Amino acid sequence: MKTKMKMFAAIALAMGFVSGAMAQGQSKAATIVGKAIVSTQVEVTAGTPLDFKNVAPGVTKTIIFNGSVTAGTATTGETAGHFFITKGVNTKVTLNFTALPNKLVGINDAAGEFLDITYTAQIYKSTLTAYSLGTPTAASSFSIENSGSTAPYYATDVFQLDLGGSVSPLSTQLAGDYQSDITLTATYN
Repeated sequence: MKTKMKMFAAIALAMGFVSGAMAQGQSKAATIVGKAIVSTQVEVTAGTPLDFKNVAPGVTKTIIFNGSVTAGTATTGETAGHFFITKGVNTKVTLNFTALPNKLVGINDAAGEFLDITYTAQIYKSTLTAYSLGTPTAASSFSIENSGSTAPYYATDVFQLDLGGSVSPLSTQLAGDYQSDITLTATYN
């Protein structure tokens, strides 16, 4: 019996070694790399102001995206407004007018007076088709993503937002200078 016990113990011990050796032989490992590419910081740079120059009382004046006057009297030096947006290629951004007043505020001689203004906007890059943003109002938000007709702007790294508009002075509008800040914010989605 002792001999059988010893033999049984020897067999059990041998099986344990074989089992342990087999388990170690079955183990495999693989390694992958965690990767990311950080895109360029999104930036908005101010370009030319939306400048109507001289406007006549009671006469609406309109400027389109290239600075041309299409209503009212053209003087010299009118400009459409421009913002330049830089972002990572193939990235989604939201453009948001955080300040887009519906009235220009009188300064100097016209202090305390207001002049009505409306806007038109588009995004543009010379190698791409312009994309209309319609008639934005305060807090208007536009998403540039990889869908529909904004896709070319999703793929590019630099483009501009052009801002045209109309001012509508009253026939009794007080003479003087009028201005208000227009602010565009770009944010990664």
